[in-house]
Amino acid sequence: MKSGCTRLVQVPLGLAGMRREAASYAAWYNVHRPHQSLDGLTPFEVHKGEAGSATTFEPRSGWPEQPDGERERVERVHVVVRFMDARRHLPIIELKRAA
Repeated sequence: MKSGCTRLVQVPLGLAGMRREAASYAAWYNVHRPHQSLDGLTPFEVHKGEAGSATTFEPRSGWPEQPDGERERVERVHVVVRFMDARRHLPIIELKRAA
């Protein structure tokens, strides 16, 4: 949390402000941030048993090097970026199939 949260923003001096900042970071980290050690899932998805329920697609040809039958190949994607609680250091990135 130290390197991912408090070193990226001005830390609020008040206790209430710091609690809000820490709560926003914890929610983003557990609900929106994919984790490499969880195969790209979030801790929330793993906890709720939603592993593998999301449709994944791969826009890069030849990646991964080994064929993966569960990934759909698409030519174009649309990237939507939002921010948790309007905090620029907490991005929520969505990839959607482009028409």
